[in-house]
Amino acid sequence: ADLHFGNLLWTKSRQIAAIDFDDCGYGFHAYDLVMPIISMEHALGKKRKKLWPRYRNALLDGYRSIKKWDKHDDAVLEHLLNARSLLMLGWINSRSDNPKLARLLKPRVRRVLRRIARKYA
Repeated sequence: ADLHFGNLLWTKSRQIAAIDFDDCGYGFHAYDLVMPIISMEHALGKKRKKLWPRYRNALLDGYRSIKKWDKHDDAVLEHLLNARSLLMLGWINSRSDNPKLARLLKPRVRRVLRRIARKYA
């Protein structure tokens, strides 16, 4: 539930290795896609935002090719993305003694709450 670019390393043999398994455990399979989705969207940035639907669909299509996925998973994925966004705000807030993270908190709270409000309005 924490697979993102910061938790991937290149090995000496040019293989990709995952690290940081403290969030690892049994849970709802759709939640495993939440961090890769958030991470990919962030990595694309504002300039390439129009590419985002294509990347997201490619990730979901790849997942569907090896794991059962249905319309209920599609429906709950948006809720899981919102829940993880709120969880990340809590994580940033708990490290507010870090000046860089403290500067992120206020604008991110506004952005996340606006996005969630639009989805649930």
